[in-house]
Formats: sequence, C-alpha cells, structure tokens
Amino acid sequence: RSPRGGGFPWRRRLWIGNQMSRYKNNQTVAIKVNKSDPGILQQAKLEIFVLEQLRRLDPDRCNIVEWNGYFLDGERICLNFELLDQSLWDYIRDRNNQAQKFNCSFQNSVEFPQKGHLNTSANPSSSEDDLEITEGTILGDHHVVEAFLGEGGFGLVTRCRDTKNNQTVAIKVNKSDPGILQQAKLEIFVLEQLRRLDPDRCNIVEWNGYFLDGERICLNFELLDQSLWDYIGDRNNQGLPITELRPILHQLANALFHLGSVGIVHADLKPGNIMVVNRHESPIKVKLIDFGLAFPASALIPGYRVGTVGYCAPEVMLGLPYHEAIDMWSLGLVAVELATGLPLYPGEDYYDVLKFIIETQEQFQYETGPENGQPLFVRLIKEMLALRANQRITPSEVLKHPFFDPDLSRRTPRHRYE
Repeated sequence: RSPRGGGFPWRRRLWIGNQMSRYKNNQTVAIKVNKSDPGILQQAKLEIFVLEQLRRLDPDRCNIVEWNGYFLDGERICLNFELLDQSLWDYIRDRNNQAQKFNCSFQNSVEFPQKGHLNTSANPSSSEDDLEITEGTILGDHHVVEAFLGEGGFGLVTRCRDTKNNQTVAIKVNKSDPGILQQAKLEIFVLEQLRRLDPDRCNIVEWNGYFLDGERICLNFELLDQSLWDYIGDRNNQGLPITELRPILHQLANALFHLGSVGIVHADLKPGNIMVVNRHESPIKVKLIDFGLAFPASALIPGYRVGTVGYCAPEVMLGLPYHEAIDMWSLGLVAVELATGLPLYPGEDYYDVLKFIIETQEQFQYETGPENGQPLFVRLIKEMLALRANQRITPSEVLKHPFFDPDLSRRTPRHRYE
C-alpha cells in the first residue's frame, strides 16, 4: 500500500504465463485485482466504463496507461495494464526529495459540476442508511417530499415538489451505503449518455439531473403516472387486447433501438421498470425507467448476473458472455405478460426459470378465431425468445415486423393469447 495514499491501494507485479487463456504470450503486465466487496465491485465496473471510453485514444501519444482489458478471478474483477516503471512519487523519493515542492492538494474524490462533493471511498462514514424520510422532509435545498412512490434495495422513490418552480417531480433517493453509492454514480454516467436522446421521441424517462442530500445521491426525474405492472393489475391480470398491446410493444422496441444507438444496455427490462405516462390516454404512451443496472454495451462483464429473476436471458443465468440481446429476451417476456396478464416464467430462482424455459420452448399457443394478428404475434415472440442470442430479432427488425402493419392494427380482435 502506498504510504502517501491515493492511486491504486496495492502494488504488485504478476507474471502472466501459459496458465492464462487470454494472454498466453509470456509478457509481464500489471494486474489490478479488485476485492469482491460490493462497493469495490461497483467502482471496478465504473472504471471499466471509463477505460472503454479511453480506448479511442493512443496511450503513448496521450500519456495514458495502456489498458489490455479485464478478466474474472472468481468474483474478483481483474484489470490488465501495461507494466510501467515506478510512480512519480517514488521517482521523487529516489531523488532524495530534491524535486521542487509544489503547494498542491490531491484528494481521492470526484468533483461533480453541481454543488456538493461525493466521497468515493468504499467505506464512507455511514455504512448503513435507514433513510429516515417522511412527508414534509426537504431533500437537498428545495425538494419537499409529498408522497412515496416505491422502494427497493437502493433506497426510495418519492414524489416531491420543487419549491423553486412549484413543479412536481420524482426523486430517487439512493442510500449512502458503499455499493449503492457506486451504483448511483454509474447510473449518472449512463444517464449522461442518454442526454443525447429526446426522451419523448425515444420513450425514455426524462432525467433532470441530480443533487446531494447529505451523503445520499438524489436523482431527479419527470413524474409519470403508474408502472406497466400496476396498469396490468388494474385490468385484473386478464391481459390486454391486441389493439392496446401493439402500440405499447412498438414503443418499447423503439426505446431499445435508441438505447442501442448510444451503446447502452438496460439489463433490467420488466413491467415494473416501464411507466405509463397517462393511463387515460388512448393509445397509452409508455417510457422506460430505472437505469440502475444499465451499462455501456462495451463494458458488460460476462459472468456477472444482472437483471431480475424471471426476466433474465438464458446466457445471463448460465454465466455465459452476453450483450445487448439480453434486453430483447426481456422484452419478449414483457410482451407475453402484456398479452396474458401473467409472467411466462414465474420461477423463484434461476434453476426454476431455466427448467420452465426448457419445458416450454417452442410451445407458444394462441386461441383460434378470425385473423387478427395472433399468428404474427406468436411469430414475433418466438423471434424475441430465441435461445441463441445471435438469432434473436433486433430492435430495428422488431419495428419493421409485419405484426405492426397498419392494416392489422385497424382490426379489432376479440381474442387473447394463452
């Protein structure tokens, strides 16, 4: 460990020989072995994201260390860098500290453009956060809590009134625990990439930025009506008629198409992460929310399971390499749930879900009746739920699928799918 702090919290050289399947060249490299603690895991994933952005630069010309990629050692993320000689601090020490001293202050922190300062240590002063928030609590300087919209392992989602402009917004209040802090920072990075997109045209929730409430990161989003899961529940889980299902599915495929255009994978697509903008509109408009598990496609880590049981793609559950096609699998399951009102794979763990998949693959059925698009719907679902990721239909192909033909959409079906 460096006696001066900062930098890597380790100093080690590893010889990489033929035991490594990826680097079998007997070169000497520097391997940064990250602990498997939640906070450090999230920080490593964030570092991979940053390093992926730096690939477009010439490391020698730009004076940046060359990164050779990463691999997994059990649950630890290992980053592979070129081996360099010594730190500048050691270089100065070797010169008996004769180098000119500068009055500089280096802090192990990240400065954000807004007011506030985020501690990036994996062990913040408050390792537990009970989020003692009630109606009337003021978050930051001017967001008054009016109601609670949801909660999860990350923290709470609240409805707040901004006293500066009297607007009502949704505030995601993240706990200050180490892992959640790092996850929130990664979500901010992803949301910054999405600023390039028009949220209304792309069916993605509008993000208004973030602020700090003590050590907690609060994300500010537009306020929407209700989740698609609640919308289905209000219909007594009977499923939606095809005239209502078709535009919803088209909007979600549109959202995935635009996410792909900026290189983002959502990784947790499910009815609870899809919001209805206004339930009284017809057809209803939906938007994709919750980018807490989202990742740049270039920074996905094979072997790390993401998403929610029951909506995960097979390759994720099996620990195999995966890419953006995992979102298409999840969209296929959402489509079936829209049609039937019930999840296709209701297992409580990966084993149950994989068992369901094996037993039901290629067994989708639909009720007989007048032609109303049912066969096209089943065909589309099968293309979304192809077991091999490289055989799954893409978002752009979904948008051009005959299921969305205007002639079909004008017909009024009276049958739903089984």
